[in-house]
Amino acid sequence: SVACADEDAIRQAIADVRNNDAPTTWALVSYVAGAKPDTLTLVGTGAGNADEMMGSVDESNVFYALTRHVERIDNSETIKFAHARFCGSKTPRMLKARIGTHTGAIHELFHPFHVEVVTEDQEDITEAILVDKIGQASGTRSNVCLLYTSD
Repeated sequence: SVACADEDAIRQAIADVRNNDAPTTWALVSYVAGAKPDTLTLVGTGAGNADEMMGSVDESNVFYALTRHVERIDNSETIKFAHARFCGSKTPRMLKARIGTHTGAIHELFHPFHVEVVTEDQEDITEAILVDKIGQASGTRSNVCLLYTSD
């Protein structure tokens, strides 16, 4: 089981990402440093893209994210969500060992989402990669223009 140090803030951040009228396009959570290794806290939110979000991660922890993307096909727009897990190379071994047991609780917290990226390499979570994965999953990759801000 996973606890949240600030559950209301985490749930509100995720709700904001899901709210089409809110400017928030990403939410990032991580384990509380120095605390029991099953307590999550909100790291941040933003209105930019995944590249901006990845500026908030470091190699010493595990980070979970939800990002919102707008997919435009002809004159229609659909909203797609990506979930990402990044485990830094300097993450303590005991925490790395426990994250597999947290997967169900993490998916429940961030569900639903269209694609998921699980990686230990920061370069695997970029706006371009998430856009490509969403296009592959929806079957529209070659016919889609995704709208995002490149700050």
